Amino acid sequence: MLASLHFNGWGNVVFLKSAIVTLIQAGLAILVQAELKVGNWADHQRNITVAIAFLAAYSVFWQSLVKNWSYNGRASLHDS
Repeated sequence: MLASLHFNGWGNVVFLKSAIVTLIQAGLAILVQAELKVGNWADHQRNITVAIAFLAAYSVFWQSLVKNWSYNGRASLHDS
């Protein structure tokens, strides 16, 4: 029972981290599409686009680790 709670907790933590990264990506994607009148906006757009690409690569890497760890699957095994 305790192992089940432990693995469920870790499953929620790693999912929350993945969800936050995805939320940041969405916010940056909306920002890069905005027509803001800021100094050199083209350079800012390029930098934001590069940040989105790095976050996307990190997100794919993190989600593959989460899939490999399979905390929620382990929790269900300890539950039964």
